[in-house]
Amino acid sequence: MKTILKFLFVALAIITVVSYFNTGTLGTLDITVWKKYIIEKLRRNNAFIFKSKDDTRYVLGGLTVVIPQSGADPTITLNNTSWPLTAAVRVDTDVSYNLDSFSTTPHHIPWIELQSISYDKLDSILGAHTNALSEAIADKMIVNWSPTVAGKQIATTGADIDAFTGQTGTRKGFLPKDLL
Repeated sequence: MKTILKFLFVALAIITVVSYFNTGTLGTLDITVWKKYIIEKLRRNNAFIFKSKDDTRYVLGGLTVVIPQSGADPTITLNNTSWPLTAAVRVDTDVSYNLDSFSTTPHHIPWIELQSISYDKLDSILGAHTNALSEAIADKMIVNWSPTVAGKQIATTGADIDAFTGQTGTRKGFLPKDLL
């Protein structure tokens, strides 16, 4: 492999020299200068995901997570005088959810392109895939972990406030007593 690369670089150097001598000037050569780094996309901080709990041991068949939940505690009788006691059946339940599958679209990188640029494009692309997956998973998790809206809304009691751009009607303003 190294021999082939050396040959390609020597061939490229010879073609460059021949092109120079055939034209007599450097004005017709395409000279491109590459920086040694690439500016990557800024990403959201998804540190909250590290507060999650690993439920791998509850995964069934790689598709569904089933977490057993214990039933009710036993009844406690103080100073019992009636024997025998009647046995009770504890009914256990479970909480389950399906796992989502995340994937990225593959990128094609021509070998010659990797040889002609000054930064590590392969590392950049792999990092972009990893970071995009991390953001997509975290975005999905924040929605999954959020409570439902029903019963979680707090009505505000302040004075009427005019609508913002694109809205209609008025809204009640927020007062500190609305939180108490």
